[in-house]
Amino acid sequence: MNFRQHFKIGLFIFLLASCLFCTERGYDLDKIRARAEAFDQEITFSWYETDNYGRPSRMAEIYEDYRDLFTDPRLIRFVQQKMHQEQIPREARRLKYLYRYLLEEFAAQKSTELTDQILDVQTQEVLELDRQKVAFRDVAWELSNSPDRKWRRDLYRARGEVIVSKINPLLRQRLEIQRETCAQFGYAHYAEFQDLMNSTDFDQLAQLCENLLYQTQFMYRELLTETARQVLGRPIEEVRVYPRPKFSNRRQIRRYSRLITNIKKVYPFAKLAKEKLAEMDAHITTLRTEHEKHKYIKQMEDELFGEYEDDLKKLTITQGRLLIKLIDRETGDTTYDWVKELKGSLSAFFWQALARIFGSNLKTEFDAAGQDRLINDIILMIDAGMI
Repeated sequence: MNFRQHFKIGLFIFLLASCLFCTERGYDLDKIRARAEAFDQEITFSWYETDNYGRPSRMAEIYEDYRDLFTDPRLIRFVQQKMHQEQIPREARRLKYLYRYLLEEFAAQKSTELTDQILDVQTQEVLELDRQKVAFRDVAWELSNSPDRKWRRDLYRARGEVIVSKINPLLRQRLEIQRETCAQFGYAHYAEFQDLMNSTDFDQLAQLCENLLYQTQFMYRELLTETARQVLGRPIEEVRVYPRPKFSNRRQIRRYSRLITNIKKVYPFAKLAKEKLAEMDAHITTLRTEHEKHKYIKQMEDELFGEYEDDLKKLTITQGRLLIKLIDRETGDTTYDWVKELKGSLSAFFWQALARIFGSNLKTEFDAAGQDRLINDIILMIDAGMI
């Protein structure tokens, strides 16, 4: 065995021993917690000086002093392993808090320069408006206390420009570092880490936000309406915001375009039905005998068929089903109910049976808040002249 082979074997044994040492290496968790508390105290004091006195941020410097806590991934994995092995619930919770703390600060120490830049912008940036200078950190106080509406609006816009142009790009870079750190320790994405460590249910959070918006939208609308009346001397008309449909392929785009075409084709007939049925209903109440009523209904039927029969015959089966729904939407009653009321139960049964043969149903109701929501939105946009 020559020297080179001896060297390779020795190097292999050294690397193996190093790996075993790293795996079995223990840490004094009490000392780690004490160091973490000291770190937090220094960070808090530095932040206080920066926020209140505008002094330069010392985040990067402090993290460097405590780099033994936040640059060793083996420490984080050691705590993670202890956390999974711990059987005592109280101690397991303590380890979970420590693991989360170390992992978050591990990511934070990688972005200390970005954090310093963000804090420096917030503490040192000065806004100039109408020959007046306002420190960025004082804007919130001005917005809360200034009686000048124009001043508050201009100040709000100026602050927004600083946030968009200077702060948000730094925040995006910092978030990307946090995501990379989570991936380094086996998390598919940042939301998974938050869900596991903080029990953050993002679906539930989204539902809570939606409920809050729903419960407060009427209050804001009333306040805006009253303000417009007092300041502008005119009411605010209600504006409906329609969500832009999202498509994953061309086939869905074609189906949506075809739906708009079909609705535009049959919607005028549904509105005509509403108008004529209301007219007939009002006139029938003035007739005394059943013979007069049947005669009037037959007369109106002949007039409508004579005028619209050719157009109705050109409707496709899909358009016919859509028309049945829209009649219910416009009149509040299904087509079956109207046939039964005007022509009797026997006629309603006959036409319902015939419709079922062709895959339709005269009893179909319009579900504006459910499966027919898209159809309803399209109709509202047609009424508003948007499409």
